[in-house]
Amino acid sequence: MSLIAVEQVIRGSRSVARLRAPSETAKVAVPTEWREAGSSEAHSVMASTIFLHPAPKGEFVPNIVIQYFDFDSHETLSLSSIATDKDIASLYRSVVFGHHVSDDGLLSVDEGAFNHEGLTLAVRRVHHTYPLQSASRSGLTVITSTAPIKEWKALEPDISTIELNVLSRKGRWGSVTTP
Repeated sequence: MSLIAVEQVIRGSRSVARLRAPSETAKVAVPTEWREAGSSEAHSVMASTIFLHPAPKGEFVPNIVIQYFDFDSHETLSLSSIATDKDIASLYRSVVFGHHVSDDGLLSVDEGAFNHEGLTLAVRRVHHTYPLQSASRSGLTVITSTAPIKEWKALEPDISTIELNVLSRKGRWGSVTTP
């Protein structure tokens, strides 16, 4: 899934965005059934880290993809003027259920569903922007959670817990540059 809306803003601001990965000391705690994919697997799909939930062989694997970006701009992106729901709307046979912006434009949450190989998947994408400790840099965390729609309700408490754990870091993820 792409970052259509945010990519447009980054291009317009002429900032350089760097995908970052959490250091070993800054790993996110996740519920026990979830496992972290390897860093090389995550980086190969432009993610900082990926969490996977067990699924029967051959079935869609529920996942949470986390992307940490930092920018060479001191201005924190305001999400209130970005149609972040375009990311979900661009998917095959998609429906956007909700688009919410809060925290003075620093947090957006988009929810919807789309079709993937005949399977209806639920998706939630959270964008969070924030200033970094360095006065000349800002950050963006994007959390994309995807699961079969029939399993979403059962997995949502775990997904929400992981989202809160990630969002509480606000850039304090001990980043290392991705390869």
